[in-house]
Amino acid sequence: MSCMSKAKTKQLNFHPSDPNILLSGSTDGLVNICDTRITDEDEVVIQTFNHDSSIHHAAFLNDTEVYAISHDERLALYDMAEGYDKGAATNDCGDMRAVLGCQYIANIFAKANGAGAVIGAGAHE
Repeated sequence: MSCMSKAKTKQLNFHPSDPNILLSGSTDGLVNICDTRITDEDEVVIQTFNHDSSIHHAAFLNDTEVYAISHDERLALYDMAEGYDKGAATNDCGDMRAVLGCQYIANIFAKANGAGAVIGAGAHE
């Protein structure tokens, strides 16, 4: 089984409620959602999101939403639910440095109650 792209994989995270679903984010800008029960390498990827920039962090926010932040601090949200364009961002927030008045995003963590997320940001000075 191969959930990872040929580029360098930077992130691996399991789904919050289904331990058979695995997310991988890579330097090629792709976030793949894989079903680890599928043994055929050509079928294991069940959904792909194209962030168009090297993935720094990516993870599930809840059962259907995924975030990806690139090395150039661009944040986008994606939804695995039916009815959304496959691969397209549901919310492209752009460069978070300008939005938050910071120099970098350290990471993003989903809140335990599933109501949003916490963004860790910082500056070098």
